[in-house]
Amino acid sequence: MDIIVTKWIALEGTVVITETETESLLKKFPSRLIQEAKSFTKLLDTSVEEKIGSEFGIKLIHKVGDTGIFGALWALAEEANVGLEVDLRKIPVRQETIEIFNFVDINPYEYSSDGMLLMFCEDGTELLKALEAAGILASIIGTTTNTKNRIVSNKDRIRFLTPK
Repeated sequence: MDIIVTKWIALEGTVVITETETESLLKKFPSRLIQEAKSFTKLLDTSVEEKIGSEFGIKLIHKVGDTGIFGALWALAEEANVGLEVDLRKIPVRQETIEIFNFVDINPYEYSSDGMLLMFCEDGTELLKALEAAGILASIIGTTTNTKNRIVSNKDRIRFLTPK
């Protein structure tokens, strides 16, 4: 099956950090970056993409919450009893998130990502078209496998996911 995500990782986490660390962030970044990051709250609702996924008959939908994308991948793979092969470079991330998370030295792939959905689906291309037609960014980030290995690759580097 194709592995699909909607929107970007760590949206909620980016909002939380900008709200709690505004003063220190403003010493490093322009205020427009901080304001843009705070505006991610408008992206946290997942009802539209959940409805589209349901219309496509997707049974394996997971809200990417407090465990981040890595934890969500593990949880959905456990539920489906499958392995994974995911390309880290295909997981969408906002530049504001990268900058802010680098500044506070936190891994955004393991941080709260409310606002993002993870779905396993037979034909990800058609689902992507429907999501994009509704104005929802979506990406195919990998596939499920018949093994128990849960692998995230980044070029030649491989990481095996572990339970959170």
